[in-house]
Amino acid sequence: VDQIPAAEDFGNAQQLAHGRMLFDRNCMVCHGPLVVSSGTVLDLRWAQSPGSKATFADVVLDGQYASAGMASFANVLTPDDVESVRAYIINRANEDAKAAAAAAPPP
Repeated sequence: VDQIPAAEDFGNAQQLAHGRMLFDRNCMVCHGPLVVSSGTVLDLRWAQSPGSKATFADVVLDGQYASAGMASFANVLTPDDVESVRAYIINRANEDAKAAAAAAPPP
């Protein structure tokens, strides 16, 4: 998997903090702390679905992958909540991509 974020950072500090709280409460058990998967399920930092507001909502709210075990969270999260979670995931992806680039040996 290419370690390339699906989108540029977005959201303010309050939205990111809210997204992290919601992620920790609802997503971390499967997708890992700090959005770092153990390898059992998709590592959301490098997934493409968080790159699109509509696609991410299809997955999280509409249950697009319910048959694969990713249930809908429509009874728990609002569309604004889901957008905050998406902002947090994208932020984590960009943080880790920048850290990896900085740690890479020069060419």
